[in-house]
Amino acid sequence: MSNVYSITPIILAAGEGKRMYSKVPKVLHKVCGIPMVKHVINCAREISDVEPVVVIGHGAEQVRKEITGVRFVEQERQLGTGHAVIQAEKYIIDGDILILYGDTPLLKPETLKEMHRVHQEEGCSVTILTSDMEDPTGYGRIVRT
Repeated sequence: MSNVYSITPIILAAGEGKRMYSKVPKVLHKVCGIPMVKHVINCAREISDVEPVVVIGHGAEQVRKEITGVRFVEQERQLGTGHAVIQAEKYIIDGDILILYGDTPLLKPETLKEMHRVHQEEGCSVTILTSDMEDPTGYGRIVRT
């Protein structure tokens, strides 16, 4: 199996980031001198030969100025994750879709490659990457049983 796949990466970067108390869009805050969303874009490029689609909304013009080499779609009203993905529909190719969040700069390509391997081997329709946290307060939750 190749290390690069024909997966459509969709990066959700439309949120306001209210809890950051900043006028800078959340995804443009820097981690190690690089905007968070660029870390995610670079990760997506390492596992897919398809140009990433970045869904933007809050601070769209700032994000467009800072990020290059991607296809942008704008979510004019932030109506949730599903709605954000629908905005990118015209760019989805046949095959798998990888939905990433623009504020997850520590995600590793190796993790996504392994997740995709399991996804394909098991013949899954949907695969979700989760993590266990000692204190998940403030995060959404997926209960696994």
